[in-house]
Amino acid sequence: VTLRCDPPFAAPQRLVFDLLGPGDTRKISPLDLTPEHQYLIHLDEMERGTVVVSATVEGEPELTVTKPVAVLAYDQWAGNQSLPELLAAFCMPNSVAVDRLLGKAAEVLRRHASEATLNGYQSNHRERVWQQVAAIYGVLAAEGLQYAEPPASFVDDGQKIRSPERILDGRIATCLDLTMLFAACLEQAGLNPVVLFKTGHAWVGVWLTPQSFPSVLVEDLQSIRKRVQSGELIVFECTGIATAGNPSLRWACSTAAAYLEEEDSFALAVDLRRAREQKFLPLPSRTKAQLDAAPRATAAEAFLEPMPALPALAPELIPVVEDKTEDSPEGRLARWKAKLLDLTLRNRLLNFRPTNSNVALICPDPAGLEDRLSDGKEFRLRPRPAIMEQDGPRQAEVYTRRTGHEALEDLALDALQRNELLVDIKADELDARLTEIFRTAQTGSEEGGANTLYLTFGMLQWKEEAGAEAVHLAPIVLVPVTLLRQSVRSGFRLKLHDDDAVVNPSLIQKLQHDFELSL
Repeated sequence: VTLRCDPPFAAPQRLVFDLLGPGDTRKISPLDLTPEHQYLIHLDEMERGTVVVSATVEGEPELTVTKPVAVLAYDQWAGNQSLPELLAAFCMPNSVAVDRLLGKAAEVLRRHASEATLNGYQSNHRERVWQQVAAIYGVLAAEGLQYAEPPASFVDDGQKIRSPERILDGRIATCLDLTMLFAACLEQAGLNPVVLFKTGHAWVGVWLTPQSFPSVLVEDLQSIRKRVQSGELIVFECTGIATAGNPSLRWACSTAAAYLEEEDSFALAVDLRRAREQKFLPLPSRTKAQLDAAPRATAAEAFLEPMPALPALAPELIPVVEDKTEDSPEGRLARWKAKLLDLTLRNRLLNFRPTNSNVALICPDPAGLEDRLSDGKEFRLRPRPAIMEQDGPRQAEVYTRRTGHEALEDLALDALQRNELLVDIKADELDARLTEIFRTAQTGSEEGGANTLYLTFGMLQWKEEAGAEAVHLAPIVLVPVTLLRQSVRSGFRLKLHDDDAVVNPSLIQKLQHDFELSL
């Protein structure tokens, strides 16, 4: 029995059986093919080939079987459909290009954090790990790379992955290229990276403590969320460094964390530390030629940021805007306040959604409402009236044609003059909703010593990027108010709180930090 491959990606084999009687069976498994490394290492494109098995008896041909085979290029990953663990082979920490990038990162650390070095987890301190990640992110952001669209369905079908040398030479990369480049730099720095996939996209994570997932492949999204929320693992978007503006690492972290909320699109994660333990080794570099010396990474300095606090109950990373305040007591107070702001999508002041913890008021004259509140008026909260419902919607249409006004708006304006506010909720739901809001506000005041209940005027619609599908809402003007209730039967009243009205501080910082817009 002979076996040969066309093209010759593996050495031919010949098996001899001295005796094979009628009806006898011989099973050859596994058949260990010897790859032709010199052929494979120079293969730049996938080739369609065949494996030909022939059987002869005493020199006479008896049977020939031909099977098709796809021979992948040296730099081609087959995707999640075929042994996705092989992705670890495309993380190449021993690349000369990676060494040069880490040299720049070490220089940035020396200039800005004298005690920090690229020593992996040796410091046993999460902040030191964060500084290393921030330095690597900043150095890569300073390289001036350009983003390229990946092939369609690359998560399932795979794609060619550029090596670190090729990325820095051509200055162009897909999301998976950038993800594997980051992973290589993190691994070479002694850290444990994780590669994550959702439909049509890849991004990277890194452990802040020396650990890993129990298996190479992780498909349990909830387990990943828990590690991120606990501060053990951070995830960050890679493509920002190849777009205009070079958004900060904190933006990258909040963007990637939002991906973990998309349960329907999440595919899996690959833990590279576990992959190495199971002998999924890096591909060797195709060339030993030294890269041309790159300029010093001065543009990376802005990305070396202090690590945010990770308290047990609030583990999310808290973005910090660039410090432009003067060095005075007032300036230092402003900087301290800015650091307390959460600029991720978890902040309801940036990503407002209707829930049981808020209600919408029907108020065609918001300016008049604000004026009356400022004058000390108290407003009784009433449910949305069932306007002419007993006569059907046509009766309301007749009213609109006759008057030129919406019936509900006229009722709301009339109620405003009587110091009443209509809430866009039916009567049987209003009391329960307002009671929940009332108790939440009371708890916040008692435990935190501050008012947490606001009447909002205006919503800004915004997107994280121009082409993004998701549209977020952010309240603009926040007027502090108080809910009052004398008894269960008396209902709720609304009045102005002693604090001053403000423009949403989280929105101000978000516009300045992410969009360079100053209000």
